[in-house]
Amino acid sequence: MRILSLDGGGVRGYYSALLLARLEEARPGFLDGFDLFAGTSTGSIIALGLAMGLPAGEVADMYGRKAPRIFEVTWGERLRDVNGLIGPRYSASRFAAVLRNVFADRRLGDLERHVLVPAFRLDDGNEAGPRRWRPVLFHNLPGTAGRPRLLLRRVALYSSTVPAIFAPTEGYVDGGVFAANPALCAALVTLDERHTFARPGLEQLQLLSIGTGLAALHIGSEVREWGLAQWARPLLGMMLDGGVEMVDYQCRLLFQERYHRLNPRIGGDPIQLDNVDSFERLAQAAAAADLQGTLAWLDRGTNSAK
Repeated sequence: MRILSLDGGGVRGYYSALLLARLEEARPGFLDGFDLFAGTSTGSIIALGLAMGLPAGEVADMYGRKAPRIFEVTWGERLRDVNGLIGPRYSASRFAAVLRNVFADRRLGDLERHVLVPAFRLDDGNEAGPRRWRPVLFHNLPGTAGRPRLLLRRVALYSSTVPAIFAPTEGYVDGGVFAANPALCAALVTLDERHTFARPGLEQLQLLSIGTGLAALHIGSEVREWGLAQWARPLLGMMLDGGVEMVDYQCRLLFQERYHRLNPRIGGDPIQLDNVDSFERLAQAAAAADLQGTLAWLDRGTNSAK
């Protein structure tokens, strides 16, 4: 069983999609060999698009066309929320409209390919016990735990509403809160006995994980004097990056040669989640990325499956 996992990362999803497009150009039809697409946040949009049958290049083009609309701010909005200080920075309803244009009214159950999308629910509404927040994995795997009636555009929005960047959608926020790298979630969900599809066991999984680009980030000695106001800005990035790298480490130990991670470094200043002016730079970095190791891994997996 082959799994393709896609990290969260805002506009840097464009980079992931471009890397996939290059792989698809070098190995036409390679995406047809995957049994499960998993994606968090921006990765959920890519995963759902691929599960619909869209070519990776078309998904990348979609980012170029749609992202500026998602991260648009009118002067009225900027004045009303003091540029994101007392309210979400961007409009979730505008984001929802873009996703409606992409996915229309397709539902998880309409997809011929399996998908898995993490999101975080702020209130589980439990009336039998204490109400609490909790992680959620949306998917269309057969069995009792799937959600085939959910609209793709709602699933993508649930997984992509980064706190403070967008308002929560129907009580859900970004799946990156707990699974910015969904690779391990995707692998372990195949062991869930509630799903009626054939469970291969971890030793028969092959897992390709695609990141949104490594950036040179660090905090110097000035951290000793920081308080809440200074920590607030870098803290989310630290948690996301730390979680991503720990899942990479765990997958390497669990799957060894059956696991491969593609996440080339992007030079220069770090690219923020909403930096739509970075697309040319992301395109150049994707075009220059070395894919030989990934192509060799794909070829080995294809040959071993024959």
